[in-house]
Amino acid sequence: MLLQVGDRFRDEEGVWEVTGHPFTTRDGKVVHATIQQPGKAASARERTWGAHERLTIQRNVEPRAGRKAGKEPKRPKRTKTRRRA
Repeated sequence: MLLQVGDRFRDEEGVWEVTGHPFTTRDGKVVHATIQQPGKAASARERTWGAHERLTIQRNVEPRAGRKAGKEPKRPKRTKTRRRA
């Protein structure tokens, strides 16, 4: 499970947002995260899942500053080095 802070998911109680950094225990088999309903700080709680469980998450992906969408960064040109005999 690859949760990140800011991810949102839905369960039987409503929509939740991951607010604390997720961490694993038991050799990566159990995932813990602090969650809350968006805009309701009083609903904060810690939630635990088995790492094998699947969640459908919504992640807001924002383009990095200074980059135009769809363009790859240019790599520097390689220069040849001379071998000395």
